[in-house]
Parts: sequence; C-alpha cells; structure tokens
Amino acid sequence: MTDMPGRPPQHATATGAERAFESALPAEWTAEARRHDYGIDYDVEIFLDGQATGLRFGVQVKGAAELTGNPSARIRQATLNYWSRQDQPILIVLWEQASNTLWWMWHHKIDMTGVRPAESYTIPFPTDQTWDDRTAEQILQEVAAWRAWQTPMGELPLSVTLRGEGTVAGIDVGRVVGRIRRRLEYFPALFEVRRTPRTVLYLSLDVHPEKAVLWISGGPSSTLHYENLPNPQIRGYRRFLHFGWAQIGWPYGSPMSSFAGMAELVAHAPTGETVV
Repeated sequence: MTDMPGRPPQHATATGAERAFESALPAEWTAEARRHDYGIDYDVEIFLDGQATGLRFGVQVKGAAELTGNPSARIRQATLNYWSRQDQPILIVLWEQASNTLWWMWHHKIDMTGVRPAESYTIPFPTDQTWDDRTAEQILQEVAAWRAWQTPMGELPLSVTLRGEGTVAGIDVGRVVGRIRRRLEYFPALFEVRRTPRTVLYLSLDVHPEKAVLWISGGPSSTLHYENLPNPQIRGYRRFLHFGWAQIGWPYGSPMSSFAGMAELVAHAPTGETVV
C-alpha cells in the first residue's frame, strides 16, 4: 500500500468536539468559527423567535477520546488572561468521545481562590453540568446577566439570596445568615434580600460548615474555605462579606459602585448585636 499522510487522533477528536457542540446549539442561534484560534473557537449570537437579541458569547471547545475521573481540561494562564480581556463572556465546552457527552462552564465562574500561580491549570467542570434541554435557557440567562453587570448601577437594589446549614466553629449557621441579612437590610437602596431573585442580576451567598460560596449571576464566583483562615474560630462575620466582594469590583471610580465599597459599608453596618 502506498504510504500516505495520516491524520492524528487528536485532530479527529477536535473535529468531533466541534461537531457535537454545533449540533447541541439551538437551530436559530448562529455560531461563527474563528479562522485563527487564540483561545476562542466560536462567536455565538443568541436569537429568540427569529429576532436578534444582541446577546453574544465566545466559546472554547475541548475534546478528549476518553476521560479518567471527573471531567476537567488543561488551560494555560495566558488563555485565562485573554478571556478576561474579552467584551463578551466565554463558555468552555468539553466533549468526551467515548460517552458522547458535553460538559460546559463559564470562564468567569472558575474559582482560582488559593490556587498558586502556574503556566497552566487543570480546571474541573461541574459534574452535573452536562448539556441537556435546559442548557440553552441557562446560557441565555447567564449572558443576559453578564451584560447587566456592565452597567450594574441601573440594577439597584441588587437581589440577594442567603442560605446556610449546619454549624461553623460551633456556631449555628442560621445565626451567621441572620446577621448578614440584618447588615444587608440596613442598606435597602443597595440590596434586597429575597428567597428568589427578582431579576437576572443577583447575588447568592451559601454558608456551609466547611466553606462559604459567593455566586454572582453573570459574574465571578468565590469560595472561602475556613481552614485557610488564620483564626480557626472564624471571628467576625464581616469576613463572609469581605472574602469575595473585595475581589470583585466594577470599573468605576466611586466606592459605592464596587462590591468592595458596598462590602465595606455592610461590614460596618450596625445590627444591634455584638459580633462574635
């Protein structure tokens, strides 16, 4: 047999991943492949009922013949930097050929808290975040929320959901959540505490026995692991307000237009109680 050029298996896997992603998108959405790939494979525009929405997002597609363990992908720091400079949110999609499964996650939801700087990282995907019939609507809501964050002051007051369970250093989490609620309610022009968000733009704080997670629709998330704190008794509930919000600021000059400024106000709001 005459010797002919071969095609590396990695190329076939990459093509399979791209085809799986394109097939998963709603038929009325458009996906334009980028000719030169510097970390973004597609620009996707969302259409509803045949009408343009002006909502767009970038996509990086990863492929693997067969995964071992939980789904994850290797991503370079330079690529993370590039995504952070984009004027649209970036969706990361992972396809496994063996199971024909797509996982997805947003770049701005990657939690790098406590991760040491390196040239590249293994980024885990949420194991329950596989592509299904609900994914398109979830993507639309997140892109709309991300857009809203670009002009955040028009969304005030921000909806906030608070949840908690168990105990932290022997203290009932319900007390922690209750005190945070009272601090937030001291600033009704900035926050409204609700069981369910009023708009696509909202904050969610979940306090657990081993960690606290701040989740922001359309924005980054942050996790505080208590074992990383210098004081094992976790004194001062203002930590729960500072740990994530102080890292997430909007590019405006006024302290009132950044989470850091808001967190500073809330952390010092009177509650009528002595903070443990």
